[in-house]
Amino acid sequence: MLPKRRAEATHVFHQYVIGLTERDRLRNWLHVAGIGTGIHYPVPVHLQPAYRGRLAAGPSGLGVTERAARQILSLPMYPQLSEEMIDCIITQIHGFFSQRS
Repeated sequence: MLPKRRAEATHVFHQYVIGLTERDRLRNWLHVAGIGTGIHYPVPVHLQPAYRGRLAAGPSGLGVTERAARQILSLPMYPQLSEEMIDCIITQIHGFFSQRS
């Protein structure tokens, strides 16, 4: 899903986060191509030592949150990102998904 723009707001677009089950494979693929990525929230808040046992969660935890933490990947997103660099990132991601077929 592309980021949404609203007429009454200005977005800083400081993170471009995607989610996929093969996150670590894609991250390695991009790394080999010289493209840096990030995982901004690798451990859900309710599992952080400072919050453990302090947030309401059912007996099975917070499954959606925990799954998201294993699947999210932040792609490059910064003001100096050129159209050429964006095209390179897109090409590499397409290459990753096409090699799986």
